[in-house]
Amino acid sequence: TPNRRLAVIACNVTENGGDGVSTAGSIDVLLANSHFDANTLKGVDVNDLQCPDNGTVSLHASSCRWFGNGQSGLEADLAAAPLASGSGTFLVRIDNCRFELNGADGLLLDQEHEGQPGFSADIEVRGSLARGNRLAGVHVDADARGTVVLTDLRCTANATDGVQVTSET
Repeated sequence: TPNRRLAVIACNVTENGGDGVSTAGSIDVLLANSHFDANTLKGVDVNDLQCPDNGTVSLHASSCRWFGNGQSGLEADLAAAPLASGSGTFLVRIDNCRFELNGADGLLLDQEHEGQPGFSADIEVRGSLARGNRLAGVHVDADARGTVVLTDLRCTANATDGVQVTSET
């Protein structure tokens, strides 16, 4: 379990020339009551959320808005930490968020730990809206062990799928 935490609470992160927020590593991420709007690239890019051996890392977002970003609104790649070989857990909770008019997926959660059979993800997205995104509203790339629960979503007028669950493995 990491001893590093990032909390972005009640912030407006807008109109930046790159990503609104970019983070990587073995870190717990909390996003709450914030707006990530009109950034040239992604609203928030978590690349990679790295889980250490025999540990747990988390990404929690609640009551946030991703609007009009040039690429994805929120994109998170879930990966085992370098040299990890045991087990680990990713806890992802997205509650009451809005993903609107982004240039790619509104929300993209990508399990990149398929080469590590001991790692798994527990993903829950609930009470959220994904509208008018250039690709899918909500996209989960479920390449590895895990559970995905989608509850009380409203996905409308996205250019491709409202909800897209894929796997390359």
